[in-house]
Amino acid sequence: MRLPDVIPIKYEPDHRTGRIGQHAGGQFVRPFRVDFDNIVFGLIDETTDHPDEGHGGPWAELYPQRLGFHQPWNGEYDT
Repeated sequence: MRLPDVIPIKYEPDHRTGRIGQHAGGQFVRPFRVDFDNIVFGLIDETTDHPDEGHGGPWAELYPQRLGFHQPWNGEYDT
């Protein structure tokens, strides 16, 4: 399995999503990674096929906030 090309992110004012860009029809982010000053920023694919690691399916993590996104890709996230 793989991640979708863009991942919806549910906007919640004042809850770590206020700085994510908003677009018509919602917020969507493509996976990316930037390392700056020893800090990782990005929406990183953390999908793994190893049964003892990962989250059991396609998974993307937003850094540095550590918000986890997964199926059904409805914008909800885990902290």
